[in-house]
Amino acid sequence: GIKLPENIVAVPDVAAAVKDANILIFCLPHQFLPKVCADVKGNHADDCIAVSLIKAVEFDDKGVVLISDMLREQLHMDVS
Repeated sequence: GIKLPENIVAVPDVAAAVKDANILIFCLPHQFLPKVCADVKGNHADDCIAVSLIKAVEFDDKGVVLISDMLREQLHMDVS
């Protein structure tokens, strides 16, 4: 196996993992976003931004919804 640096630590609790974070990078199946967003919301720094690496789209009654727009709406932060 590959030895990781000591400053890389796995944290199973999403809220604890994002505590006071300034940047969040999302790379997960889009089906998990509602639960993850609920855990993330309010636990990050006020000036936090997000980067989405998620390759998917959703649909609503108006048509296509980008994942970045979903994140922006649910977390109230800038998303790229």
